[in-house]
Amino acid sequence: MKHIAFDKCSVAWFRLAECVSRGEQERAFGVYRLLSHSLDDQALVQQLAGDLHLAFGEDQVALDKFERALNLYRDSGRVQAAVAIYEHMMTIDPAIHVHRAYLANIYEQMSADQKDRTTGHTSFEHALLAGEWDQAAQFAAQAGPAAGSMYEQLVQKQLEKGVSEKDVRESVCHAIDIFVAEGNDTRMQVFLTKLKKVSLAAHKQATEYLRGQEKDESGEEHTEEKV
Repeated sequence: MKHIAFDKCSVAWFRLAECVSRGEQERAFGVYRLLSHSLDDQALVQQLAGDLHLAFGEDQVALDKFERALNLYRDSGRVQAAVAIYEHMMTIDPAIHVHRAYLANIYEQMSADQKDRTTGHTSFEHALLAGEWDQAAQFAAQAGPAAGSMYEQLVQKQLEKGVSEKDVRESVCHAIDIFVAEGNDTRMQVFLTKLKKVSLAAHKQATEYLRGQEKDESGEEHTEEKV
């Protein structure tokens, strides 16, 4: 029975990502409502809702959902996940402000390694402001669960500053690699949707890179079957 439930859940995730890629908002939220009943993690349910609202251009609603997810992650002791959500919220609204005491409370719950990563994020922000793209990419690569969001910020800032297509493509590819590794198709579609609105050229680079990866994986599978 567990295997059947898992298969159904996997199909639902696939259909959800498919709806997002096609811009089918009503169907996407229909699939989301069904999927949410099979998820025991309410923080993830709120985070997924935020991703969907963001994909369909409802930024403020998305921020509200992400804030709920952040609180649930924090209250359940998943501090790094809470920080990762906050990083993601900053890619939507860089001016977003969380009360200092609130951040201090989260910081106190962190392990030494997690605190190092938070310090790394501050350095990442400084690198972005200074236009030090290589340095910013290094900080993003070491950011753990927040890496995907940080690469999103990097891509956004590079596009704003008119950085070369080669540099933008490198950042885009790193973001895609992270989402693929996480198996987060919905987050991937949200990223691609946002990218398409900002830069058709960057979106084309992203989709071509993603297709290339899918072909490579398909080729490896066929090779293994022959062996």
